[in-house]
Amino acid sequence: MSTGGAWLLEFGAGQAGVIGERQMLHLLPVPLSLHAVPASPFFCRHVVLWEQQPIPVLDMSAWLEGRPTGEEAAVVAITACSTGATRENLKGALTLSAIPRRIVVSDDQACALPAELAGWREIALSCIEHETRPLPVMNLAHAFSGALSRSVAESQAAEAYPMEAEAKF
Repeated sequence: MSTGGAWLLEFGAGQAGVIGERQMLHLLPVPLSLHAVPASPFFCRHVVLWEQQPIPVLDMSAWLEGRPTGEEAAVVAITACSTGATRENLKGALTLSAIPRRIVVSDDQACALPAELAGWREIALSCIEHETRPLPVMNLAHAFSGALSRSVAESQAAEAYPMEAEAKF
C-alpha cells in the first residue's frame, strides 16, 4: 500500500477537494490585492500578482455551483503543476474558505466519485474517502488550462441554442 501527503482544501458552499502535497506553493492571507480581468468568466474574475507574475484566481465553489456564491475567501492558495510533454510549470490560485489541512492518503482510500459530486467529473483525477467523506482529487492542469472556461461557454451555447446542440450531421 502506497501512502503520501495531500492538502485538504475547503472551497466554501460545502465543497472540498484534495491536491498533492507538492502542488501547494504558498498561502496568501485575505484581504489581498486582486486585479479584475474584464470579460472573464464568473469563476475566474481576478488575478493576483505573486513573484511579479499574474496568477489566475479560481473560485471553485462558484464553478461547481454554476454561479457566484457570494462567499468571502479566508485565504488564497498559490498552486503549481506540470503540464503535458513539455512539463511546463503552470501556476494558479484557489480561493479557500479555510486554511488548508495536510492529510495522509493511501491507495486503499480510493473510491468512486459519488453522484452528488457529479459536478467534479470534469476536474477530478480520482476520488478518495477521508474520514467518511468523499474528496475529489483535483486536476490542476485542467483547471488552469482554460478548459473550464471552454466547457462553460459550450454549455451556455447549448442552453441558448438548444436545436443546434441537438442537431446531428
